[in-house]
Amino acid sequence: MSQHPEKYLKHKTLKTFGLSEVQIRDLLKGVSRGHDLHIRLIVNLPGVDICITAESKVERIADSLLASAEKSICNQIGDNIYAFGNETMEEVVGYLLYLKQYSLSIAESCTGGLLSNLMSNIVGCSFYYKGGITACDADAVSLLFNIPKESIERYGLVSERITRDMARAISSITQSNFALSITGIMGSEEGNEVGMVWIGLYSNGQITCRQFFFPGERYEIKIRAAYTAFDILRKELLD
Repeated sequence: MSQHPEKYLKHKTLKTFGLSEVQIRDLLKGVSRGHDLHIRLIVNLPGVDICITAESKVERIADSLLASAEKSICNQIGDNIYAFGNETMEEVVGYLLYLKQYSLSIAESCTGGLLSNLMSNIVGCSFYYKGGITACDADAVSLLFNIPKESIERYGLVSERITRDMARAISSITQSNFALSITGIMGSEEGNEVGMVWIGLYSNGQITCRQFFFPGERYEIKIRAAYTAFDILRKELLD
C-alpha cells in the first residue's frame, strides 16, 4: 500500500498460468473498471500477472474496490490463478504438500534438474521433498531408473511409456506420495519435434501422462515444461 496526500492507492497482483494474455483479456471484459480501478496484464515467462490498482480519497473505499475486483477476476480466471503477490509456483506446491503432509520426488531428463533446483530453493523443502534423479542419456536412464534398454529402444526415450516408467521408479525408490517425471526434446539438433515434452504424475499408486508442445528457445521450453509439471501437481493437490 502507498499513500498520497490526496488519495489512497491499493495494489494486488494475481499470478496466472495456462492462459495467454489474449485469453485473459477476453475473460476480463466483463470486469467493471474506471478511473478509480485499473487492471493491467504483465507477461512474465511462463505466465501472465494480473495487476490491480484501486484508488480513492477514502481508504475503506479503495479496499472495497480492490476486494471486489479481485473476487470478480478470480471468478473469471478460476484455478488458473496459482498465487498472489510474490509467491512462486514451486512455493505454492510446496505449501500444499506441507499442509497435507505429502511427499514428492522428481525424475527428470530434458529439464536437466530444473524442477529439483526450483523445489530445493524453498526454505524447509526437506519436510516434503524427498529428492530427484536427473538422467539425460539413454544408458543413464536405463541404469538409474532400472528401465530395460530394450524398452527405451522400442518406445524411445521421449515417450509416454518411459515417462511412466520413470515416475514409477522414482516413487518406488523414495517411497513418496507423489512423483513427477519429465522427458522431452529441447534442441534443434534432435529433429523436427523440438518442444515436445511428456510429463508424468504418480499420485498414490496411479500414474497419468500427458504430452505437450512448447514454443521458444531451449531455456524457455525448460521453464514452461517445469511450470506445467508443477501446475499439474498443484491442481491434483487442490482436488
